[in-house]
Amino acid sequence: MHTCVSGWMRSLTGLQSTCSFFYIYLYSVNFVNFVKNEIERLSRWRRSLQRTLAELRDYQQKHDSWKQHQQKLVSEQAPRPEKIEQTISYETYKLRLANEGVGQYVLYFAVVTVTE
Repeated sequence: MHTCVSGWMRSLTGLQSTCSFFYIYLYSVNFVNFVKNEIERLSRWRRSLQRTLAELRDYQQKHDSWKQHQQKLVSEQAPRPEKIEQTISYETYKLRLANEGVGQYVLYFAVVTVTE
C-alpha cells in the first residue's frame, strides 16, 4: 500500500496495458481508504487544535482580569513616601505603648527600607 497520492498515481499509470480491471480496482480501494484515514486524522487534529485554542482564550481572559485587578490595587495604594511615613508613625506608636507602663517615652528614629 502506498502512503501518498503521487505513489498511487505512479503505480496506476505504471501498470501494463494487459493489467486487469481487478488490479485497478484494488489500487483505487487502497487510495480511497488512504484518503478516508487522512481525513479522519486531520479531523482529530483540528478538534485538538480547537480545544487548545479554547483553553488559551480562557487563560487570556483570566490573565486580563487578573491584570486589571492588579492595576486597580496599585492605583489605590498610597505613594511610597506616605507608606514610609505611616510605617515610622506606627512603629513609634507601638514603642510608646510598650513603654507607657514604665513611664518612659522613648523616641526611636528608624530608617525603614521598603522594597517592592
